[in-house]
Amino acid sequence: MCSPVCQDWARSEALISRAGSGRLVLSPNDTLGREDLVTNEEVITPILKHLGLRTTVDQINEHVGLFFEYSRPKGKPAIDRRQVRVQAWILKRLVSVFSRCCKRGHFPREQAIRRIFMEAGIPLPSNPRLLT
Repeated sequence: MCSPVCQDWARSEALISRAGSGRLVLSPNDTLGREDLVTNEEVITPILKHLGLRTTVDQINEHVGLFFEYSRPKGKPAIDRRQVRVQAWILKRLVSVFSRCCKRGHFPREQAIRRIFMEAGIPLPSNPRLLT
């Protein structure tokens, strides 16, 4: 496993167990939004940190496939590549949701989104509460 994204994911036991079952992203909703960014902070942060906001589904797919291969329990069959692709698309959609948060220019209310900004190296918009 030589991918920096996979190495960051491998530091979390929760992500390894999720990937072992063929799922990285937790999303109880039909559509993805800001609350899903908060829920999946530890999944999306390495993607933004190492691949940036303008990444492609193919790039994400490569990293997800490597991580699923790494985290597969011994004796369990490999995760179907279609499932890997679905997870890559969901992650790409979360990157798009975060990108929209960045373009708003407002200081994010959620602490998790502020942490994602800092980890990704994106400067936070000014906090209006500190200006008054």
